[in-house]
Amino acid sequence: MQKDHGVKQVKCCIYARVSTDEQAERDLSIPFQLERCRYHAQGLNWVVVKEFVDAGESARTDKRPEFQKMITAARAKEFDVILVHKFDRFARNDYDFITYEKELEDLGIKVESLSEPGDASTPAGYISRRMMQIISTWYSKNLAIEVKKGLLKKVETGGWPKQAPFGYVNKHDKPIQCGLGHPI
Repeated sequence: MQKDHGVKQVKCCIYARVSTDEQAERDLSIPFQLERCRYHAQGLNWVVVKEFVDAGESARTDKRPEFQKMITAARAKEFDVILVHKFDRFARNDYDFITYEKELEDLGIKVESLSEPGDASTPAGYISRRMMQIISTWYSKNLAIEVKKGLLKKVETGGWPKQAPFGYVNKHDKPIQCGLGHPI
């Protein structure tokens, strides 16, 4: 640990994530998450030693490359705190959240959210964190059902759930005209 006038310097890493490649390509969410976390860490006088970013990775599973690198770095005790913008960036799966939070706690590493503050070692902080995790897991499961319903409706109305296979026309495409002006 670095010393700053006899005070232990807190080392943190930042973890940011979005679920889809489309969000990663078009969205400003990851830069926003990183900026807000850096600002928060600076305000607490924490030193940001690493940043881990999973762009286009769902938090319904722990099979995220940067998440796993972060856990490996945590096991090597490279930082004291994992800082996320919201807890659902860390995990949207009850089992993974609780399992990793406990492992990190045993390593002396805290998981902190700048949007959902609260000391998990207190009864109020503990219940608040569990409730946020339950809501996050519910949201993810409910969203999956709603997306499936939307894709099914698209198929029922003659569309393709995603892009039409090569050689087929997407419903929103205009008919292709032959040289005589007739649709092909």
